[in-house]
Amino acid sequence: MDKNNPKPHLKLALSLIIVPGLLAVSSLIILICINLIFNPTFWMTPDTAPVNPTPHFITALNGVFIAIGGISLLSLLPCIAIGAYLLFLKQKRSV
Repeated sequence: MDKNNPKPHLKLALSLIIVPGLLAVSSLIILICINLIFNPTFWMTPDTAPVNPTPHFITALNGVFIAIGGISLLSLLPCIAIGAYLLFLKQKRSV
């Protein structure tokens, strides 16, 4: 890495800090929207009506977005620590 051009170092540090949180929030929002719009178990039905089963496609999407959210939440703390360390190295180098 060029000492005169610390931009890639800074971009990596900031993306490590920001991306896991954005992935967790966006996967949660998409999961909520998919279930409220497409999952028939959330729709109002009379008490005597049979319960509509959740389609397999919605179940698969739920699994994917839960996995993405879980992985991003597990990686949130290590990524913030590594990103802060990289920012600290950049600050130490510029002084």
